[in-house]
Amino acid sequence: MRLLSLIIVVALSAVPVFAQEGRFYADISAGAAVFNIESNLYTDSENEEIDSLDADAESISTTMPVLVFDAGYKTKDTTYYIKTPFDEGDYGLAAGVKHDFGEAGDIDVSVFTKLGSEVWENPYVLDRDATDADVAGIDVTYRKIGGTGFELDYALTTISVDEDKAADAYEELDRSGLVHDIKLGYAYSVAPGTAIVPGIRVERGQLEGEAESWQGFGAGLELRRFSKTYFTKMSLNYKKDNFDEENPYFGETREDSSVSGFFMFSYRGFSNKRVSATLLAYYSVSDSEIDFFDSKASALAGVLGYSF
Repeated sequence: MRLLSLIIVVALSAVPVFAQEGRFYADISAGAAVFNIESNLYTDSENEEIDSLDADAESISTTMPVLVFDAGYKTKDTTYYIKTPFDEGDYGLAAGVKHDFGEAGDIDVSVFTKLGSEVWENPYVLDRDATDADVAGIDVTYRKIGGTGFELDYALTTISVDEDKAADAYEELDRSGLVHDIKLGYAYSVAPGTAIVPGIRVERGQLEGEAESWQGFGAGLELRRFSKTYFTKMSLNYKKDNFDEENPYFGETREDSSVSGFFMFSYRGFSNKRVSATLLAYYSVSDSEIDFFDSKASALAGVLGYSF
């Protein structure tokens, strides 16, 4: 559920906020989401005990409230903001500044921290307990580079696991460290307000444990449509992760392949122009060379928003 919450709130943060220049603005959205998760790494009370490391993950369904805000101050070329994105599926805060350099493009720089992030102390035992994971980082996005459709994003995330009993058992399973994530895309304008964005992604999980460190490569295709009354986005993504060293619990080196799809539609055409409604849907499936890491996830969410 944490991963899907990430998808939902990051998506809501991407919904355009219709703020006037030279004034403070705020956009608040609330609603509900339904999740279904199948993952041995998902920290939930229903998932604390597993029968064996070879058993399939249990299917867990739940409903939770969704609350997100985006507030700040906008001038002609610069926006200062604070908002509540999810990353690694945990509530947190992001604060940043976005500046429009005209034909050179626009740059968005933010710092983020997350609240309530959890992992299993040792996911490879049959009776597990959760522990806190401190997660924070910086994100830099450069769009319309040099007046073109190119857009580049780099995120650096630091992770510190509180009680890492897996690392106590085997140092190569230490999950604290750094994650570098680079995305490059190109927005092709195919009609007024409509763009198709193919992209590639390179990710490096540089953790203290070699068996938990990985090199990831991905590709995706996104469709964006924007008008005065609505914003919609659809995407399809593929990612391959190759880990550095064999996991001592399985005697194999982990390799994961994942496919995900996403849809969002946000409508602002009501008689009250400050009100919006957003619908989101998400599905992903991940297949690993080690069956323990196979996972599936889906979500459906609806929220109502109000702009001040």
